[in-house]
Amino acid sequence: MLLRSFMKSATWVFLTILFGLLQLWLAIGSSLIIKNFSITHDKIILDGVLLFFVTAVVVAITIDYYFSDNNYPRWAVGILFGFFPGIIVIISVWLFGICIGKSKTDLEMVTINSLEYAVLTMSFIYALIIKALEFYQNKKLNKPKES
Repeated sequence: MLLRSFMKSATWVFLTILFGLLQLWLAIGSSLIIKNFSITHDKIILDGVLLFFVTAVVVAITIDYYFSDNNYPRWAVGILFGFFPGIIVIISVWLFGICIGKSKTDLEMVTINSLEYAVLTMSFIYALIIKALEFYQNKKLNKPKES
């Protein structure tokens, strides 16, 4: 049951990335086809598209929790649905604020990349774990009673 919940979670994350970043996938595809159009790694990082995507995903998971019947211990709710999403939002807004309107030559791109990849990785793991827990709890709650 836990493995199945994890697989559902991985599918949820995959589909969210596929459709949530559809504009990015189309831009990358266009840059491969159209000769005078290019999109670079640094442009993606500096535009903040990935930061705002993961912020939306993490906040949506948090909002889903508050509208659901899931019951976690109070300390876990504070960490999983308060502290962690807050950190992701704060770091994302801070990084975007540093990058907005600046060229890559004005920034320490190694540090910016490292911080952004850390936010992306933390958000990916967060989404995977929280959705797996949610699917697992829902499966346990909806499990038919044995007679």
